[in-house]
Amino acid sequence: MKNRKYIPVVIFLWALLPLYLFAANSFNKPVPVADIFVRPIVDFFRYGMFSYFTGTALLIPEAFITLIVLNFAAYFLGCAFFRLTKIDIESCTLKRLYKIATGFGIIFITLLILGLAGLYTTIPLSIYIILLICACAVGVVWYIRDFPREDAPDFSAVQKLLVGLTLFVIFLDLIIVLTPPIARDALIHHLAKTKIYLKEGGLVPIEYMRYVYRSLNIELLYTLALFLKNDILAKVMHFNFYLLSIIALYYTLRVAFTRTLALVSVLLFASIPVVFNTASFAYVDIGLVFFGIMLLNAAVRYIKTRESAYLLLAGIMSGLCASTKINGYLFVLLIFLWIATVAHFKKFDRGKFIAGIALFFLFAFIFDAHFLLKNTLHSGDPFYPVISSVIKGSDMATEDGATKLLRIEIRRALYQHTMVDELLMPWVISTAVESRAFYTVDGALGPMFLIFLPFIFLVRKNRLENLTLLAVAGAYLTVCWWFWAVRLRYLIIIFPIGLYLLCAVVEELFDNRDKRGKWLFAALVSALLFLNLFHISDYMNIVSPFEFLSGTTSREDYIEKQYPQYKIFRFINEEVTDENALIYFLDFGNFGYYCDADYIYDMPPFLGRSFRQIARGAKNAADISMGLKKRGITHLLINTEMFDMSITDRDYYSEEEFRITKEFIESRLIMLKMIGKEAFFKIRYDVD
Repeated sequence: MKNRKYIPVVIFLWALLPLYLFAANSFNKPVPVADIFVRPIVDFFRYGMFSYFTGTALLIPEAFITLIVLNFAAYFLGCAFFRLTKIDIESCTLKRLYKIATGFGIIFITLLILGLAGLYTTIPLSIYIILLICACAVGVVWYIRDFPREDAPDFSAVQKLLVGLTLFVIFLDLIIVLTPPIARDALIHHLAKTKIYLKEGGLVPIEYMRYVYRSLNIELLYTLALFLKNDILAKVMHFNFYLLSIIALYYTLRVAFTRTLALVSVLLFASIPVVFNTASFAYVDIGLVFFGIMLLNAAVRYIKTRESAYLLLAGIMSGLCASTKINGYLFVLLIFLWIATVAHFKKFDRGKFIAGIALFFLFAFIFDAHFLLKNTLHSGDPFYPVISSVIKGSDMATEDGATKLLRIEIRRALYQHTMVDELLMPWVISTAVESRAFYTVDGALGPMFLIFLPFIFLVRKNRLENLTLLAVAGAYLTVCWWFWAVRLRYLIIIFPIGLYLLCAVVEELFDNRDKRGKWLFAALVSALLFLNLFHISDYMNIVSPFEFLSGTTSREDYIEKQYPQYKIFRFINEEVTDENALIYFLDFGNFGYYCDADYIYDMPPFLGRSFRQIARGAKNAADISMGLKKRGITHLLINTEMFDMSITDRDYYSEEEFRITKEFIESRLIMLKMIGKEAFFKIRYDVD
């Protein structure tokens, strides 16, 4: 292509439209832009990060101790595994990262064995934590001994600025991490089921939670945090993988591109709002990103060096991806197909490649087998519900469970999505802050990939690898779009691929000798970083971490402010002291983490709209009472607004069913507390 020197100008002009749309959407706020940036700074000095000596003062040292113990214990275990298997690669830094990742895999496996053996009790978990501390001590010694004696790299002023900005973003995230859990999926899923495991003394089937049959690696770490009665440490454990992902991404990009370009990419990755926000939750998504980056790194290194050791490492990382989150299976499959495609076209030695692939699958199975074993024991199906979910679609079903809807059909039904909306989805998720289908519920994405990735077709260097890698990201996005909810945090796993391709575009099209190209690139990066920091600042205003960290707001009051439904749980925890009590969440949702009493809620395949089924088969109020009594239910927690909408909808309840349900409510329920739209009832079984 002639006149390639004009390509940076074309990229800059192309970027103006999505940047404008994203900025216009972002700045459409009810509060001034200045207040969004100024308030966190004011709060910092108002509450004083260094002036409080309340119960929260120990959070920062506890966080650092947690990070040190986990990482160095994992490093020790990884070193032991590498010595046992005699795995060796050239890069010292990458080897240390692989050892840490592998060590975490060993921690996951041992915690799962404890759980399956019913040893989530005081003495076994206490011994386990002591052993982790001992492993950490040895790991520190080994790390210092193995640390290379080479001179530190000489960073330029620009590179130091990029490192400083990245550390600043990490510090902002850490401040948010040190607040109590309030994120939706943590309260529904990750912490909720972990709390039940500890209460039951081990990994037990929880029939009404289909989540328990999905991947669980990082959740096993949360058992240690909740055992220590500090759920904030669970957030710190997830934040740890944010730090590791940043380091792993830098060294992955540094091998292929310049240091400056790698540092720019890492800064942009760390500050993407959906990445930043998700890293502050007690989720598992960033852990999947870390193992995904290490898998991508191993795949790239194998293609460049053709050393079988990297295929073996890719197998280990594949097993960890698959057993960390359900979409890890898809990512592993696509990366494997990428490796196989490049190996075919570049004519790799077939015998060595097949032998390497055998090792790949062997070690992938070893590091995923613990999850498959747990699923087999609890459900009889090692892959439940992964394959059934893909084949049959979503769990959003008709009343009789006869029809399963694909996500694309759900969006059409709930949000009136047309095919044009679907085709424009990549544009929408890149330029919009909010959408009808709640794509950006965990944070914004921004137009970074939209600006650069279309130009990957102009890159001549490593053309086969780049285009097939783009196909991997596209295939992943397509499957999510068709079968799963398009939640942006589900897409974080392909962000490193996008950044790898972004670096390839910038390296070829922005000539280092062209000052105009440098300034245009610097302007684009500055604009993208400004938008990211704007959203980070806005998010900090919402979370208001300094109110809690300063001690001016108690833990209970802080949670209540961020999560209003906590009020009803505070009452329930004080009111319900009977160990035999069982609360049924009826049209309330499944936010059960803060409920100390036993509870159940409707989720297939357990009771499956159980109250509707009971009401449909009831002849009078007594039949409804008996239907609930058979299930051991003693109390009802009802969202009255949602419940009123349900029972007055004749598609769900007939006139007769409505009459009987109303009679049941009036004669068989005793209201104990009403807070907002949430009502808490005790069921009367002593009525004739």
